Amino acid sequence: MNTAATSARQAGRRWPVLAVLLFGAGCFATGAQVYLVREMLVLFAGNELCLGIIYTFWFAGIVWGAALGGRLARRLGASKPAASSAAVALVLACLGAVLLVRNWRALAGLAAGELPGLGELSLAALVAVLPVGFFVGLFFPLACRLLGEENDDRAIGRAYLAEALGATAGGIVSCLVLAGRVPTLPALWLLALPLLATLPLLPRPSRHQWWRRGLLLLLAGTGLWLAYRLDESSTRRRFAQLQTGLERVDGADTPYQYLDLGRSGNQYTLLADGKVTATFPDAYRARLRAHLVLCQHPRPGRVLLIGQAPFDLLPVMLTHPLQLLQVVVLDRRLIELVRPHLDARTSQALDDPRVRLLSDDGRRFLQRQHQQWDVIFTDVADPTTAAQNRFYTREFFSLARKRLAPGGVLVTRLSAGPNYLSRQTAGWLGTVSAALEEVFDKVVLIAGQETFLAASDDAGAPLADARALGRRYSNSGATDRDFTPYHFSALVQEDLADDFLQQIRVRGRRQANSDSRPVTYLLGLLRWTRLTGSRAGGLLEHLSTWPAWAWLLLCPLLVVAWWLLVLLGGRGRDAGRAALAAAVFAAGAAGMAAELIILYAYQAHLGSLYREVGLVLAAFMAGLSAGSQSANRRIAAGGGSITVFRLALGVLAGTCAALALVLAGVGADWPLWLVRIVLLLAMFSVAAAVGFMFPLAGHLAVARGRPLSLAAGSLDAHDHLGGLSGALLGGLLLLPAAGQSLAFLALAAMVLAAALIALRVRLSPD
Repeated sequence: MNTAATSARQAGRRWPVLAVLLFGAGCFATGAQVYLVREMLVLFAGNELCLGIIYTFWFAGIVWGAALGGRLARRLGASKPAASSAAVALVLACLGAVLLVRNWRALAGLAAGELPGLGELSLAALVAVLPVGFFVGLFFPLACRLLGEENDDRAIGRAYLAEALGATAGGIVSCLVLAGRVPTLPALWLLALPLLATLPLLPRPSRHQWWRRGLLLLLAGTGLWLAYRLDESSTRRRFAQLQTGLERVDGADTPYQYLDLGRSGNQYTLLADGKVTATFPDAYRARLRAHLVLCQHPRPGRVLLIGQAPFDLLPVMLTHPLQLLQVVVLDRRLIELVRPHLDARTSQALDDPRVRLLSDDGRRFLQRQHQQWDVIFTDVADPTTAAQNRFYTREFFSLARKRLAPGGVLVTRLSAGPNYLSRQTAGWLGTVSAALEEVFDKVVLIAGQETFLAASDDAGAPLADARALGRRYSNSGATDRDFTPYHFSALVQEDLADDFLQQIRVRGRRQANSDSRPVTYLLGLLRWTRLTGSRAGGLLEHLSTWPAWAWLLLCPLLVVAWWLLVLLGGRGRDAGRAALAAAVFAAGAAGMAAELIILYAYQAHLGSLYREVGLVLAAFMAGLSAGSQSANRRIAAGGGSITVFRLALGVLAGTCAALALVLAGVGADWPLWLVRIVLLLAMFSVAAAVGFMFPLAGHLAVARGRPLSLAAGSLDAHDHLGGLSGALLGGLLLLPAAGQSLAFLALAAMVLAAALIALRVRLSPD
């Protein structure tokens, strides 16, 4: 009893310092996630296919590190040097990973303009992301062992709570404070300071330890300066590796993307996340596109232009007798970057009293404003990412229709011409046109170097005939001396239009793209894998055709299979351990998949706002903190029973099922503040249900006689193995292939399977 009391008093004295240490580790780990995802998106041209791969290797690293950390903690005991070394290695590995990703094109030998494929993506994640995750996982059981003895059944819950609180702070600080203001490497160094500053407090005071503290203070003072210098030089090297032949003029790290501005002679090229988004001046292309769009309406007076950098269109559009030309560009920093380099004609157009330039998300602008427009042109990037797909869904088209004046026309575009279409590209076009046809009375497809789709409720407004467009232009009152009605024949390839439409009907899908089931996004990913020569596209395409009932069976079977694997691995001698592992695995998978699905819903309704995505992640971590704190209190009060654990599984399953109904009811016409509250509460609630389970599982594992070190490492590994599975399911397959509501029902079935296993298996010692 005296030994136990002494140990408890020592743990109590260590708790404040260790709580700060775990808080700092959680803070830095979340920041590392945010910035590594950011760097990988730049490397892979903003394609969100990399998210599932990134999180797969992130969680794989944590699983490996947690398993090894548990064994080391068992062997070394409460080793402060081991925990300190793991913390320092985590910071260095993350900083090194950023530099590695920025130099990856040169290391992989990618040619100019070559798209990285799934092979390059997976290898980059393996080399850069997995080691960071490894040290995150390694640190947790080592820190848990510092908190208490091997029979301390509350240490895991307390460590989980402190780390979750730090992760909440990391999400808020990195995305609401640092994003767009501080470059990546300095931001990571600032996020690492709470962790590194705590390390000198861990060793016992000694006259031989002063130099360690002095060294850390010196590193803290000089590290920020070095981080700034390294960030600037590595950014320039990354641009040079694109091999564009351009001279880099300027760049900006914004809350939405990383921008580079290059120059070749008198022409400028704007790149967003390493992908070309605009080249200017390009008077010929701008002239053709601007007149084609405006001539979809007989007499356009009020025009709304939503785009990435559509400034070249303005001088041409203003040759028409417009009353108002509203231009909405997402990124204010983009405007500041480009405007000093525009030619005189475009600069004068921006100063024209008819032009209104606004920095805002185009979809949110339409939702907030109640003006009416004769023409709305969405000149945004192709729907190869979730961020861009939201401008090609049935909900967006319905919102745009409400903002059109009688006889108004919506025009959108896709970069696919009337040459031979692959099945993925045909489906890509088919799902967008199907969504338009569900909303508008008439939809026309205009085949050319790129495909334009014009939609209206006025059957006489949109035109796909070059001669009819020429007549409308002649009667429009436009004063462009460099354009004639005959130019439309160069833009509209009527002789190929019938074959083009036939290919779409025969080879494409006719399922409408929507917010709740973004099939166009999935087809865009398949198209990308085909262009990069990846063999994974065939597997993704096959899985995307599965019926709904297959996903409802697959998810619970995944948990049952994992339970059997753990049970057989232990030769059936510890059924309770296998049941706990299956439950933690299911909770981790459901939590991660739900997080990605809600993130997509948040982005679809409220915009691709990097800072607000951080707010959603902070809501998730806050939910984990609240859930774990509630579980810790129940355990302290003697209520951490097997029955409570089973009920917690039931609550998590019920939460997932309820979210299927709640999120299905969120409409595009809801007030934005209400949508924001509902989605943040959804994220918080599912995270709280997940967070409640982990401390209970740790308590039950230690109470059954499993050593604290091994229990912490094992449960952390199973939790992140579930997260790995959830990242692949939710981030890559389940949402686009099955839809939002069915995805949550499948997650509910997964957790329910774990609850049924817990009901049938005895969790007390065998």
